[in-house]
Amino acid sequence: MDEFVLKVEATAQRGWHLELLRADSSIVFQRNKESAFLLSGVIDFSPIADASTVEGLQKILSRFLSVDEVLKWASECDGQFCLIAVIAGQLVAIRDAFGVHGLCCHAASDYFLFSSSIGALVRQFPVLRGLNSRYVFAMVCTHYRYLDSYEKETAYSQIMQVPGGSFLKAEGAKKFEIGRYYDVSLRPEYTSMSQDELVDQYLGLLERQIKRRLSRAGKTIYSVSSGIDSASVACTAAKLGLDVDLYSCSYGTEMEYDESVEVQSLAKFLGKPLQLLEVGVHDLFPVWNTLTEKSLYPLASVTFVAHGFACGVLQDKYQNVVSGLGGDEIHSGEFEHFIPYFADLHRHSHHEVLNMEIAGWAHHHFHPEFPKNRDVVERALREYMSPPPKWQVFADPERFSKYGLCASDGLKQEIGEFIPPVSNRFDSYLLNKIHQELWHETIPCCLRSDFLNVSGYNMRTAFPYLNQDLFSFGFSLPLLYRYNGGVSKAFARHAMKGILPDASVLQVKKVGWNAPLDQWLRQLHSEVEARICDSRLQQYVNQDVCMGLWREHLSGQKNHMMLLFPLLNLQILIDHLDRAALVS
Repeated sequence: MDEFVLKVEATAQRGWHLELLRADSSIVFQRNKESAFLLSGVIDFSPIADASTVEGLQKILSRFLSVDEVLKWASECDGQFCLIAVIAGQLVAIRDAFGVHGLCCHAASDYFLFSSSIGALVRQFPVLRGLNSRYVFAMVCTHYRYLDSYEKETAYSQIMQVPGGSFLKAEGAKKFEIGRYYDVSLRPEYTSMSQDELVDQYLGLLERQIKRRLSRAGKTIYSVSSGIDSASVACTAAKLGLDVDLYSCSYGTEMEYDESVEVQSLAKFLGKPLQLLEVGVHDLFPVWNTLTEKSLYPLASVTFVAHGFACGVLQDKYQNVVSGLGGDEIHSGEFEHFIPYFADLHRHSHHEVLNMEIAGWAHHHFHPEFPKNRDVVERALREYMSPPPKWQVFADPERFSKYGLCASDGLKQEIGEFIPPVSNRFDSYLLNKIHQELWHETIPCCLRSDFLNVSGYNMRTAFPYLNQDLFSFGFSLPLLYRYNGGVSKAFARHAMKGILPDASVLQVKKVGWNAPLDQWLRQLHSEVEARICDSRLQQYVNQDVCMGLWREHLSGQKNHMMLLFPLLNLQILIDHLDRAALVS
């Protein structure tokens, strides 16, 4: 679903010729002498007319006299889509506000190739299969958070992406720009509201978004975990009288990673059916291979192996999958957010609150390998937070450079210095950190893997939290409403009392879908070692260093899961690229 390849050629008369090379039945494509457009995906809300039908789209596009008018309209639209249109002799390609729908591009000397799926583009044009060395370095030697540090780049050197909330505008094949038409904005009126007024505003926005997303055709299932975000979406939908089927992934006896008790409690509270899909060690490589073969793109993390497994099970029964993705960013719920939050408390001289929050953080989130105390906070404030007035949060060097030695000498020389972006748009460490995540860190790579997995099984995902008004609300929420004694998402927990079961509101620790990959790799050691030794990796990695780290992992001395997953990810991708080349 939602897969196309479009060739747009610049003609001698400064016009454009659009040729649809590949498309499934979900693609809307119209072309005439004066204009043309292609829409992929779904627009849940349009400020002008109904965009869910071809007639509605034609009516909308016929009103626009310039690309700027199209961009203003897109900034107010809600949904997951890409639109490629010719307006007043200009070509514009637009991706939805958050980048839920895929949109990539190859720019040649006299034409563009657009696609929703990089894999579809590579299959149709094998000459584009060369990998982007900087992306490979980010994948293997840094952390999945930095895959989209260079937001217009992809895993392929000749294929770029239009980032979420962005557009490509061209007057000719050699003259084009990629810019942003949407970014999060603050709403000053929220700062003067009482907490009760904010709760009413928040619940109203969330209910509106669920109604919008769930107006789509087809049967829907809700992805739930022990976290408050997915539970809030499901419980609000049930409150609205919508049908709510639930599913979650389980890892059997691996209790450290298992959330089945929590999700079963949620299902019981709602009185709704729950499909608990058990993913095991022997699913790892078969599912991983299937997903990579479909997409020809590396997965963001092992979470998306479980996600892809679930898509394969659910594909014949459901057309829409609802998720709570984006809630962590709206509600300040990531572990990464604590230190920037502490930095904001410190700079605003909230010393008593800071002491209470550090004590609660240390109590609720104790981990023997990652200590949490006042000394850790003070070191982080010195080393990871920029001095005023930029309020930037730097990359953690212990994570960012931990596996730098795994790069081959050739790869290091080719890419030079790798510098992750640092946001300074807001007068807040916490907001700038979340802003980085939204455009350069966790959200882009997760959305890409989600889109490729779900669309590969002919479904769509609905993300109620990924909405402009909800993000303006989340970014505008007063600082002191965000946490409570080391417990994150304090405002959301307060707002959802009586709507969620008490167990969900009180659940402090969230594991998520983190599969027991460290243990699985040891159990599959023969296949893992064979893949690490694949000679095709020599161009990119120092295999001797990688093998040494693998042996440490295999012996149980250390957990190098965060290196081994991307290393295997690279090998699997190269393997399937070679197979696709043989077929073509």
